[in-house]
Amino acid sequence: MEPSTPAVAAACRLLTLGSSDQIASALQRAGADPVANLILRAASAWRRGDIAGAEALLREACSSAGADGRDDEACDALAALLCESGRYARASTLIASPRSDAAGEARRAALRAVVRAATGAKDASLREDAAARAALDAARAGTAVALDVRVRLAHAACLRDDVPAALRDVPRGVRLAARANAPRAAAALRAIALQVHRRACADAAAAWRDALALRRDAARAGDALLAAAARDALAELGAERGLDAGEDGTAHRAPTTFAASLAVTLPAMWADDWSRAVRVLEAAPARTRGEHALSRALIALAAVARGDDADARRTIRRATALLPQTDRGVAADDARFGRLARVLASVAAELAGDALHAGRGGDARALAGDAAASALWRRRAAATPRAMPATVRGYARAMFAARASVARRPQRGLLTASEAAIVAALAAGGTVAQIAAATGRSRHTVRTHLRNASAKLDAHGRAELIAHARAGGVL
Repeated sequence: MEPSTPAVAAACRLLTLGSSDQIASALQRAGADPVANLILRAASAWRRGDIAGAEALLREACSSAGADGRDDEACDALAALLCESGRYARASTLIASPRSDAAGEARRAALRAVVRAATGAKDASLREDAAARAALDAARAGTAVALDVRVRLAHAACLRDDVPAALRDVPRGVRLAARANAPRAAAALRAIALQVHRRACADAAAAWRDALALRRDAARAGDALLAAAARDALAELGAERGLDAGEDGTAHRAPTTFAASLAVTLPAMWADDWSRAVRVLEAAPARTRGEHALSRALIALAAVARGDDADARRTIRRATALLPQTDRGVAADDARFGRLARVLASVAAELAGDALHAGRGGDARALAGDAAASALWRRRAAATPRAMPATVRGYARAMFAARASVARRPQRGLLTASEAAIVAALAAGGTVAQIAAATGRSRHTVRTHLRNASAKLDAHGRAELIAHARAGGVL
């Protein structure tokens, strides 16, 4: 086989790394090489988000190359497109054989590392990763080839859940992208970092920074698909941060994932549109235990806000039944959803007067290591969501909206000042004897006040009396 022409090699670099403006400029300067022209047209379609059109053009390039040796580059380009669009099995057949040139084999081995990782063959992916790095060192290739390999290896590490490798390759790749003036490669790396921080690390603060950087680099690259990914991520993360639609460029769209459903549900709760919140949650594509638990906890909060305490208690029990006893073996993002569910279900239980489940949110062991969820529980009676960590302010807004809705309910009977004072003393841990001594009343009088307060608040037992008093704003 003859080696690929420089025009085809350059077109392939632009396909995976170049911006829409760089591709348009290359098309204007394009010569007579038909394969290079097909690849550039495919690159332009890819940036517009036309994956089907890009694939058709690349398949034509593969078949047009024939025996002149350019099929290797065209097939690698097609395999790269298939990998980025999640069709790994199709890509595998195109890159099975090794390439004769070291630079080409480095890029192809990196693609094989992606495919092996996507199919669960982690050891094979690691071997291909090592082979790609060795071939790259042997090739002494330029920045563009090194950047292409780095992006693919970061993608493979992400698919293997190899967090250290992914977060090591991403910043190195971003520096190479800046050196090579390749904003599209930078955007692809930001998308990988976003997925790692969000799913594998459950680091909502880092994921927010990644999403902002992805939006910037995708705009510079003119990449419609990566720009849409940035918009979706900012909408979802923005809702968790308590941002209204439109802040920081976010826009809530029809949900297709559980995380996307939160971008609709939480703002509906802030607006007291509890019925809509429940409809979205009931239809949300929750797949994991943590997602189901958080969905149930939010539905319970909505039930309390609508005044249906009995339904809230039933839903709280369902939510708590889904909570794992430990985070061991649970994915980081799912464990985070579970911790949030624990807190919100406990708050709903407080508001609904369910003393049995109300205290579970304060389980220090269950919330260990999650400062944001712990703060959400400790500061649940705070005056404003701004008192909460930024990453959970959306949940705090929903929680405070439910509390305000409960406070607006007509009370069955207002407590007298004496009854309120005695209930407050009881909530502070005082016994009947201690309260009598502190207030100068007899024990019989204290008990009478507690019975009257229980009747007015429809409470049965001291724990329920305290919970109803808190829910009704008495305490």
